[in-house]
Amino acid sequence: MKRYHWICLAVVLAVVLLAVPAWAAEELPEWRKTWDMVWRVLNFLILAGLIVKFGRQPMKAFLAGQRDSLAEKIQEMEEAKAEAEADLKEIESRIAGLTDELSKFEETVASQAAKDREDIMASAEFEAKVILERTTRQSEMALEQARKDMTAELVEMAGTDAVEMVQAAINSDDLSRLVSEFSSQVMAKSAA
Repeated sequence: MKRYHWICLAVVLAVVLLAVPAWAAEELPEWRKTWDMVWRVLNFLILAGLIVKFGRQPMKAFLAGQRDSLAEKIQEMEEAKAEAEADLKEIESRIAGLTDELSKFEETVASQAAKDREDIMASAEFEAKVILERTTRQSEMALEQARKDMTAELVEMAGTDAVEMVQAAINSDDLSRLVSEFSSQVMAKSAA
């Protein structure tokens, strides 16, 4: 028989056997309950046999397809894992390179800082020298001006003291005599 005939026969038997309990709506005798139980077990066995007979190949194909699909997914995951490990190694090598670069950068920054410090110190020394020279010149000029001021003040004081001494030493007779001598000298010079 062809597969189609077996399937049809199984469906008809299942329908008939499933309808049997509906025919017995009244209370059944004990032998009938046993008979029904035997038929149920027999129906289950037939149904299970049909499922096994006709479902084995499709189930095998389905499970084989699932196995192949899972194998492909596992293979893809292995490839992704290998790729990730390669990326990790590349990143680790980059990090090692960055560590070397960082060390070089730190050395460069340290040497630049030392050079800048030396430049700043040289500039500060130069500015200090310029400020010292300027301050020295300004103090010398201030000292010279103070000397001049002091000399002028001393001359003025000496002149004031001399005038006071002369005024104290000269009386009205001396003053008359000096005025007459001065006027005679002026006349002699104007006559000449």
